[in-house]
Amino acid sequence: MVFSVPAGQGLEFCFNDLNKLKTKRKMSHLKNFATKAIHTGHDVKSTSGTRAVPIYQTTSYVFENSDHAADLFNLSKLGYIYTRLTNPTCDILEHRHAALEGGIGAVNTL
Repeated sequence: MVFSVPAGQGLEFCFNDLNKLKTKRKMSHLKNFATKAIHTGHDVKSTSGTRAVPIYQTTSYVFENSDHAADLFNLSKLGYIYTRLTNPTCDILEHRHAALEGGIGAVNTL
């Protein structure tokens, strides 16, 4: 970075500005981090407008037909099969974890 010092002001002026800039960047980073931690992966439209992520307390899911179930178990279609493998709540957590770490995906295990 290049700073110019106004006439009649010493290096203290530059360091004060530099510290303000660093603090501003740090606060911006923290705001971005907090926003990602709270909102990433949660589509309010798909959860009837809920602001908080619903906790899905189900163990199994309904399949449209046997072909749909086979596609899900063969991993040729995305979807939920059984809660111990994944569920909508864990899916949102994984999206948030990936966003916070700057990754493209995450796997959370217990």
